[in-house]
Amino acid sequence: MHSQANNPSKHINQVLHNIDFLKFFLSSDKYNDWAITVSFYIAVHVVDLALINKNIINLTQPHEENHKYRNDSVKQHFSSIANAYMFLYRKSKSCRYKFYTPNQTEVYMIIKSALKTTLDWSDRELNTAFKFNM
Repeated sequence: MHSQANNPSKHINQVLHNIDFLKFFLSSDKYNDWAITVSFYIAVHVVDLALINKNIINLTQPHEENHKYRNDSVKQHFSSIANAYMFLYRKSKSCRYKFYTPNQTEVYMIIKSALKTTLDWSDRELNTAFKFNM
């Protein structure tokens, strides 16, 4: 993984960048699959930030190993967002690998539930200020 993987500010900046990118996708229903994928990667960077801040895991493993460690760590250490995170993970995988494209209503429901849960948790637990208004 990139040498900056353990730098908290890199993850904060990436969350903010991805939120801006997500807003672009939401302006049309043409990219609903990407809206879900970007939502998942917002959650990835929130979780990575939490893992770094809590000194739970060093994010220098190969990419494919990071997903397993991250998923297991979320379930073990961050149970209050585990369902939301794993839901985003599964939906994103469906969009990327099974060619699933949710409709606009589903995208908004996923974002308002799973992504919002993750961002609100980050604001409470990590003192971030990730505001996302749809």
